[in-house]
Amino acid sequence: MEITDRNHMPDEALAALSKCGDEQALSLLLERYRPVALQKAALYRPVGLERDDYLQEGLIGLFKAVLTYREDKARFSTYAGTCIENSLRSAYKTAARQKNIPLNTYVSLSEEVTQSGVSPEDEVIGKDQTRQIRQSMEKLLSGLEYRVLVLYLEGCTYEEIGSRLKITQKSTDNAIQRIRRKLKVILE
Repeated sequence: MEITDRNHMPDEALAALSKCGDEQALSLLLERYRPVALQKAALYRPVGLERDDYLQEGLIGLFKAVLTYREDKARFSTYAGTCIENSLRSAYKTAARQKNIPLNTYVSLSEEVTQSGVSPEDEVIGKDQTRQIRQSMEKLLSGLEYRVLVLYLEGCTYEEIGSRLKITQKSTDNAIQRIRRKLKVILE
């Protein structure tokens, strides 16, 4: 299928292709929704984060939307808008909190996703998609970065991650910053 054919595809179809690893479909979705992320990011005043950081947060939210979208639950545009907004809100709250000033520039890589009433078929499909995402992340990230990401997504603090992996909080923060940069490259 040519990319020109994809230009006329609905977002839902592009999201499905993106989940299967179609980079052209993902690029088109990112192109279509970048203005949405930019518009939503513009609503946040820079507290601890630069304007570009908010745009990046919005694009990470969009990337999460592509990976977790389920056609039977909502329209992609609605879901993507919600994911972008949640990612921006999370980043804003974290930056505004300024609990750990040297560490408050990190990106929230996890988002609580609840699934109630999931059929066994959907559960198997979800596990397969999770396996594919995990394999992609293992290829993209170094061993340490991957272990840090797994612990971070489990809800561990920087201190807990450092303790478990026997590294400093600064090393944990550096690993998360590298993960952010690598995700940013994918999203651009």
